[in-house]
Amino acid sequence: MDYVSNPFMFAFMFGCLRLVQGVGAISIQTANYSIMVKSFPDDLNKVAGIIEALSGVGLVSGPVIGSFLYAIGGFALPFYFCGTVFLLASFFVY
Repeated sequence: MDYVSNPFMFAFMFGCLRLVQGVGAISIQTANYSIMVKSFPDDLNKVAGIIEALSGVGLVSGPVIGSFLYAIGGFALPFYFCGTVFLLASFFVY
């Protein structure tokens, strides 16, 4: 988005990206709870608490880590770092 100079195209692309981000976030949350119910039917409260606590830790630590990466490597480094981590994590998930 940093390289888009046309205001209309910026707004359109920003809206599309925000839509994709929202769909992705709710898909992950729905999948988490579906897997939790299937895998831990007797300990739903405990597992739900763990998932919520780890989500909170991620929401708190994400901006701190992102700011640090931005400070040492500029605008693109947080994106390269997250992409690399997600790519490596996908092998473990698979």
